[in-house]
Amino acid sequence: MRRLLLIVLCGSLTVGQSMAQKQKASNPVISVSYDLYSWRQGDGSWSFSVLGNTNRMKTPEEIFDEKEALHGVPRLKQRISHLLRPSRIVWVGNILDKGAPVKGTERLALPPKEIGEDVKRYAETRHIEMIVTK
Repeated sequence: MRRLLLIVLCGSLTVGQSMAQKQKASNPVISVSYDLYSWRQGDGSWSFSVLGNTNRMKTPEEIFDEKEALHGVPRLKQRISHLLRPSRIVWVGNILDKGAPVKGTERLALPPKEIGEDVKRYAETRHIEMIVTK
């Protein structure tokens, strides 16, 4: 009798697990990707631009568009807090063509490690993955 009960219990667990996997597969979570660009202003402060990730290289005009620029880490965090979840941010350090910066993007730079880690931790608390490129 115990053996029969054990077989029924194991079968129920297997069927339940299989159904959960099918449910998960039929409702995939869609992740949105963004590109993050950063540059230092003349006064030493940092500015940022968060743009939707596409399959093309962004132009300097798009990256440095003053209407979209975020001045300072608090503004960047505010923008991150409004991104769709789950998301991925790719922090672009340089845009290179044949090993040289693309004309007009020479100002792009990654901020000091402390700022980068602070922003990454903030993003992760909001279920946003951050990848930093060089």
